[in-house]
Amino acid sequence: MHSARTQPSACRLLRKIFMLAAKFSGVLDALLERTSASLGEIRSAIDAQAAAVSALITVGIGEGHF
Repeated sequence: MHSARTQPSACRLLRKIFMLAAKFSGVLDALLERTSASLGEIRSAIDAQAAAVSALITVGIGEGHF
């Protein structure tokens, strides 16, 4: 009789665990997408800085400052 009472409770608990796992998966996917977008912006900024430094060095070398 004891297992007959605990089985429905276990099933409810298992369903809740699966629902929470599905929600967490969605949240994790959104977080990873935002992280990827942020890293893309950071890479673009680094590329722009590298281009600016390169241009400054080229101009400095062309003008005989080095």
